[in-house]
This record gives sequence, structure tokens and C-alpha cells, in this order.
Amino acid sequence: MEESETETTTAAKEPDDGRYHVGETANIDGLEIIYAASGIYYEDNMFSQPDEGYQYIFMKFIVNNNGSRDQNISYFDFNGFADGYSVDNYYGGNDELSATLSSGRSAAGYIYFKVPVDAEDIEAEYTVNILSKEKIYFMYD
Repeated sequence: MEESETETTTAAKEPDDGRYHVGETANIDGLEIIYAASGIYYEDNMFSQPDEGYQYIFMKFIVNNNGSRDQNISYFDFNGFADGYSVDNYYGGNDELSATLSSGRSAAGYIYFKVPVDAEDIEAEYTVNILSKEKIYFMYD
């Protein structure tokens, strides 16, 4: 696997508008989601290449459970959009984000999407609360 990665080492911060960029942290009911990196994912397998005009991208997250109860997080919890249109998740990448974390535990992993090469606005939508339908967005940088 080859990756072209954008990463930051700045202090974690949380935006006011629910749109997170690399280096920012979402805090949700004791679950800390750090958006650690993003970039283009290059698949080595010649049979798993994206369609012409598309590319695979990745977003890397570090997740800490600072709450008192078990928390789940998975790449299935994220929906991808490119220029406002739904895009497909790509499930062929390495180290996909998926964990059940007890209090004080952490995990790191990736989510992947297949997006048009010329897409200008790519985001991963995460549903914070199923009942209230509150969502936050991780912007591809």
C-alpha cells in the first residue's frame, strides 16, 4: 500500500461549525475522535483499481474513549460525499477503523472512499446521535 498523506502536529482543537479538518478533534459523549491525516490511497492489487476518472482516498482517525461506558466506532458509521453527491466506501484498504473500546482505551484506523478525481469538496459524514440525527463532518484536506 502506498499513501500520499497530509498530516499535522498542531494541538487538537474543535471547530464551531461541526466541520473538522486534519488536526482537529471531535468530542462526543466521552468519545474523542482525532482527525489525524488524509490523502490518496494507491491500491497495489491490479484487480482492485478504481474506475477511470476516480481515485481512492483515506482519512485516518485516532479514537479515545474518555467516558465511563463502552463505545463502538466503525468505518460503517461514516458516509462519504463528493461535491454534495454520495460516494461509495472502499473496503479494500488496510487497518480499517473498527473497535469496541472500554473506558480508557484507544484505537486508530482508516476509512476509505472512491471519489471522482476532479472532486473539489469531499467530506465524511458521521452521525453523532441517531435519535436527534445530529451529524458532524470531516473534510478531506
